[in-house]
Amino acid sequence: ATTWTEVFNTRQLEWYETGNDTDKIIGDVGGVETAQAQSFQLDAAMKVKGVQVYLKKNAGTPGAITVTIETNSTDKPSGTLADASATATIPAFTTATYGWITVEFNSNFSLSGTTVYWIVLKTAAAANDQNYAIASDASSPSYSAGTMAVSTDGGTTWAAVTGADAYFRVLGNSTSINCSLVTTVGGTKKIYFGTGSPTGTDNGDARLISYDGTTWVLVKIFTTDSIISSLSEYSETTKVYLGLGGYGRVSETSDFSTFTTSKDFSGDPGYVYALKEYNSNLYAGGGSPEIIPTQYYNGFVHYY
Repeated sequence: ATTWTEVFNTRQLEWYETGNDTDKIIGDVGGVETAQAQSFQLDAAMKVKGVQVYLKKNAGTPGAITVTIETNSTDKPSGTLADASATATIPAFTTATYGWITVEFNSNFSLSGTTVYWIVLKTAAAANDQNYAIASDASSPSYSAGTMAVSTDGGTTWAAVTGADAYFRVLGNSTSINCSLVTTVGGTKKIYFGTGSPTGTDNGDARLISYDGTTWVLVKIFTTDSIISSLSEYSETTKVYLGLGGYGRVSETSDFSTFTTSKDFSGDPGYVYALKEYNSNLYAGGGSPEIIPTQYYNGFVHYY
C-alpha cells in the first residue's frame, strides 16, 4: 500500500449508495417544479445531526436546495418537520459531476427507531430547466427500509416512485473510533470498531461497526450508552466483551446478534477504557465519568 484512503464515515446511522444508474431531477424541468424525497428508517432511537446526499448540477444555474427531514403520511412526506431543527440549506453550486454533499442541521434531534422518515430536497421556483440531479438506483434497488417519492408542484403534493432508491446517508453526532478488534467470534472473520465521544453525553453514540473486507455493517447501537471505549475477545468463554460508558459497564456477545450486560460497575461510574486477558482472567479498567469529564477521578480495575 502507498496511500491512505477514507473508506467509511463512522457518523453514518443509515445509508444507501449502490447502483447509481438514474438521475432524479431536483428543480425546474420545462416549467415543472420538481422535488425528490427518499424515506428511511433507523434501527433504534438515535440523535441525528445531518445527512449526506449524492448530487450534481444537471442543467442551467439552479439556486439553493432546501433539505428537510419530514414525518411520514401514507407512504409520502407529510410536509411536517420531524423536528424544528430538521431543516438546512445547500448553497447553489455548479459542479456537474456527482459528489457527496454534507448537510449539517443547527442542532441534533432525536428520531425514533423503526419509524419512517423522509429526506426531502427541493428548490425555490426558478426559470425553466434550472436543476440538479440526485443519484439513484432504478435497475436493482435493494434498500428495504424505504423508497422514493416525487413532487411536480415544488413539494406540495407527492406521488410514490416504485423501483428506485436514492443515494443518501443519515448522520449522527461527530464521534471517534476508540477501539478495534479482529475476531472470528460469530463464525466469520471480521474487524469491529467501537465509536463514541470521550466527553459526549448522548446515548446511542456508542455504536459497533463491522467490516468483512467487502461490506460495512452497523451491528449494534447501544441506546443507553454514549461510547464504546474498549473491545476484547476472551478465550475462556469464546466471547467478545465491550467496555461502555459513561456510567461504566461491560457487555458480552457470542454471536454479535445478542448482547447482554456482563458487569455493571454501579459503584464505579465512568468509562471502561481497557479490557485485556491475562493469566486466564479478563481485566477491565477505567474511570473519568462523562458527568464530570474535566475533573480528576480515581480509576478502577476489576477482573473476571
